[in-house]
Amino acid sequence: MTEAFLGITAHFADKKTHVRHHLNLSRVSFPPPHKAKNVYELFKQDLKKWGINPEKVSVVMTDNASNMIAAFKLYDKMLEECVTEEDELQLVVKLFEKSPLIKDVMAKVRAIVSSFGHPHTAVAALMARTGDLKLTSDNTTRWSSPLLMAERMVEIQAAVETIIVVEKLVKVPNLSQGEWLVLKGIVKFLGKFKLITVRMQAEKESTIHKIIPHLKDLLAHLSHMKTLAEELNLGSYGIEDHFFSLIRNMQVDIVGRFGLWLNLEHLTIDHITMVATLLHPALRRLLTEMEQTIAMKGVLQYEKKWNSTVNDDSSGSTNPGD
Repeated sequence: MTEAFLGITAHFADKKTHVRHHLNLSRVSFPPPHKAKNVYELFKQDLKKWGINPEKVSVVMTDNASNMIAAFKLYDKMLEECVTEEDELQLVVKLFEKSPLIKDVMAKVRAIVSSFGHPHTAVAALMARTGDLKLTSDNTTRWSSPLLMAERMVEIQAAVETIIVVEKLVKVPNLSQGEWLVLKGIVKFLGKFKLITVRMQAEKESTIHKIIPHLKDLLAHLSHMKTLAEELNLGSYGIEDHFFSLIRNMQVDIVGRFGLWLNLEHLTIDHITMVATLLHPALRRLLTEMEQTIAMKGVLQYEKKWNSTVNDDSSGSTNPGD
């Protein structure tokens, strides 16, 4: 049985240099039950161990697991809990995985991958044809895992088909020509999500200025996928095309999830991501004229707020080292 761990990383900024730092506070064993209250208690214990005043913690960022979200929303009303942008994007991808067409094709891919895991002769024959490349299986804990499986399948398609159809070293149905096209569509469809997720997980630099450009890039990618769906022409292979409705649903879901950054008329629009994009010389051109105007107003608001905070700290501090 695998052991569970809870990791905590602190992020903070130096007020003098404005440089952001991060420090791994702990990675401790976390035995079940993994209830929200237990998560929060372990979190408090670690703060106490490091001598961190809970009042100094303004935001806690977690993944989208229900127990992690509830841990801070239910047990500490003063803390702001938020889910990472990467995890929100993964929830968008879940819509993709629910499509009947995608589920059917991926189930057949898993059957092929599984069949190559048993006979050593089939594995040896595959590696001989691919330069030691093997098929990779997916798992349920990583959203990108099915994509990696599909990418490898497409990469060595010729070798896989030869072993299944010609050499008959494994007893499993091959994908039809139309299903191979669907699989290639899946790879192109999700490739952009994978790329942006990797970029947003960057540890050595702040990525807040990239959020709006990335989201706009995704929406443009989905629009391009409509053209790809037309080119696939799955109907000519007797396959009902679910791509168009799927694309529409994902576009709506992205705007719904990230409306506070994308929708200028959103009731709780958050200017900080737009401000960050405006302040980046290479990315500000991606903002519309209206977005740049709103971001400029945001700059003035945050400048006033920052100066107010600095003045409060300097007037109330009795310790020169603060």
